[in-house]
Amino acid sequence: MIKCVLFDMDGTLSNTLDDLKVALNYTLSKLNLPLRSSSEVLSFVGNGIDALVMRGLPDNAKDRFQEALPIFKDYYKDHLTDYTRPYDGVNETIDALIAKGIKMGIVSNKLQAPLEEIVRSFWGNKINAVCGITDYYDPKPSPDMVRVCLDRLGCALDEAIYVGDSLVDVQTAANAKARFIACSWGFCTREKLIAAGATEVIDHPLEVLEYIK
Repeated sequence: MIKCVLFDMDGTLSNTLDDLKVALNYTLSKLNLPLRSSSEVLSFVGNGIDALVMRGLPDNAKDRFQEALPIFKDYYKDHLTDYTRPYDGVNETIDALIAKGIKMGIVSNKLQAPLEEIVRSFWGNKINAVCGITDYYDPKPSPDMVRVCLDRLGCALDEAIYVGDSLVDVQTAANAKARFIACSWGFCTREKLIAAGATEVIDHPLEVLEYIK
């Protein structure tokens, strides 16, 4: 019996791509470096802000990472939801899960503080546990974040499903031995998710409800 649902954030609950792109390009412009397109930024996301910034730097400017990272962080923390919005159907899905008594957690490679702020902005206190990057456990694809979130929810692994949109999520679920539901509306195509090992794919957030038995 499913008692809780773990969600990824970027590309699963909310479309954060434009805010990440603007923050990265602001950083690059401050360093007089070439800007990045949406498709490039999309290929950089999934492993956290450090990886995004490093991947965004040109090959001949990787040594400027320590200079670039604080610029990105300072800008992004003040512009978390300029363009970011929940995907269509997400709010309705969250409310329906609450009505069914299902606990919810978020496991994301966003830093903990900005992740919590985004969650508060869109869903108040509706999400029961929020696990972002901290110094206390390893980021995805390590299984640590899934285990910590389940512990906070008081749920066993076999009572949970994990919903995500990225290849990192596929790997994380496999590492945690969690049942994984891939979503096709996010940052990765259905074809790539299946090729990476996803066996169950949904096309709309409300389809999550079909897995609550």
